[in-house]
Amino acid sequence: MASALIARFFGYLHTDIRRLCISVGTGDAAKTALSYAAVTNACDALLALLDENSTLRFHRGSEVGVYADWLGEKSAAEIDISLSLSIRQVLSVALHGLVSFFKIKSGEVGQ
Repeated sequence: MASALIARFFGYLHTDIRRLCISVGTGDAAKTALSYAAVTNACDALLALLDENSTLRFHRGSEVGVYADWLGEKSAAEIDISLSLSIRQVLSVALHGLVSFFKIKSGEVGQ
């Protein structure tokens, strides 16, 4: 029941990415390289997860990137990501959840 509701919820979810810019700097070139690799892999995993489980949209002029700042002492991030659902979609998920709950409660499921 829960997996079907979660799948329905994420099927309706819209993810808009306007800006995802991360500058990685640590003050030490070796640490910057390792941190850059970790942040790049994390961003890649995040974008893959959002793409598989929601409707992922990039707007015209969107900027997405991870940059190594070899001379910088600190890392910085500028992120503008919105998640949205319409009221109709929220009500649809809630209605399906209630129907499934009452079917399980009455014993109709699994017979």
